[in-house]
Amino acid sequence: MRSPVLAFSVLAATVGPSLISAAPAGTPGVDMVNGATSHFVRQVPATPQVPATPALPVPVPALPVSAPGAPNSDNGHRTGSNGHKTKRALDSGTAGGNAYTGGTTDASGGDVSNTSTDPDLTVSNTNSNTGGAGSFSESGFSTGGNGDGHGPGGNAYTGNTGPARGGSIDNEGEGGVSNTGSNAPGVGGFSGSGDAVGGDAGPRAAKRANDAQTAGGNAYSGNGGSTSSGSVSNVGGDDSDVSNMAASNVGPTVLSTGDGAPTSQSFSGAASGGSGDDFGPGGNAHSGSAGPSNGGYIYNSGGDVSNTASNTAPNGGNSGSGDATGGDVRARSFRRATDDQTAGGNAYTGNSGNVNGGQIDNEADDDSTITNTGGNAAGDAGQSFTGTAAGGDGEGRGPGGNAYSGYTGSSRGGDVNNSAGGVTNTADANTAGDGNANVSGDATGGDAGRLRNTRR
Repeated sequence: MRSPVLAFSVLAATVGPSLISAAPAGTPGVDMVNGATSHFVRQVPATPQVPATPALPVPVPALPVSAPGAPNSDNGHRTGSNGHKTKRALDSGTAGGNAYTGGTTDASGGDVSNTSTDPDLTVSNTNSNTGGAGSFSESGFSTGGNGDGHGPGGNAYTGNTGPARGGSIDNEGEGGVSNTGSNAPGVGGFSGSGDAVGGDAGPRAAKRANDAQTAGGNAYSGNGGSTSSGSVSNVGGDDSDVSNMAASNVGPTVLSTGDGAPTSQSFSGAASGGSGDDFGPGGNAHSGSAGPSNGGYIYNSGGDVSNTASNTAPNGGNSGSGDATGGDVRARSFRRATDDQTAGGNAYTGNSGNVNGGQIDNEADDDSTITNTGGNAAGDAGQSFTGTAAGGDGEGRGPGGNAYSGYTGSSRGGDVNNSAGGVTNTADANTAGDGNANVSGDATGGDAGRLRNTRR
């Protein structure tokens, strides 16, 4: 699923390795979803990953290829006894130019932190503290060049993107924390990779459809980063109080459906393998994994905790991986339908991230009290989905491509937790969030089809 705001693209025949190697390093602490498709983005530094979602039933074949521009004794263009070049679609052996877009880094909103270590002073906020909104962290489109009858189509890789999280609010005072109409965490923005399109093929290629031996160019879209909303934390000393009044600790509005939606989204671009054009297996397609878009939490901890019409956690946003479409074949293939021996290109969509609603936690000592007068509304979940996967058709030359759609993240409504020696709740206090859609995309294997009469 593409964001409507992505307004730029890269259409490259060849992009130098300096663009890729110059991509900035990952940001510590980024809650990236684990790329359970073993997604391979060439030379784009990966951001750290959160606990893994379940792996796909089979691993995606690794690219046995060195970094672009690195010395390589096997350049994919060795000449056989018949004078023809070998037909492998390693990056160094394509006829169409390979295309790489660089990775992007952090576009998160700024945080607000107020800290006092003096037990005789209270951290007091009145109509204050607004976290920054996340912006856009998006990589460009990538299109491999066509072989035009001279060799395999170019491979295409789009870079990973950094987080675009909303800013958080952190108040910590040994003498207590008092908030009046304050603490608005920032909304998450958009983070996602561009589409990747492998180039169409050239002369007769090798007869196996692993990534290194397709005729159509392979396509890999990068992973999306976190677009979770900011959180609020108010922590007082063990013998001090935390007081929230007049609509304090209210998260931003996050929409996952309806007019103006989505307002926060992590996504990966669509991946389309190039056509074999009657000369070999269609290109394989791997769409990247999307990151989380959770609603931020609200946490209050101290001696006594008092909330009056306060604490509204933000909703989760959307997280979805792009569609993956394996290229159609062409050239006779092995007759087994394992992933490395299909004729039609295989298709793998990435996993999507968690989109849980924001949680509210009020915590006081065993001999203290929590009083809630209205308020405490946990966030609703957003939507987590994976793209459709469609294997390429064998068209009579061999088995159709296999298709695997990724796992979705969780879409749970937020919780409200109050823990103390005594807890007092008045009317309209403590509303848990609603769950939302959690849908894995369709997976359709390619048809074997009938042998066509066309020859080149």
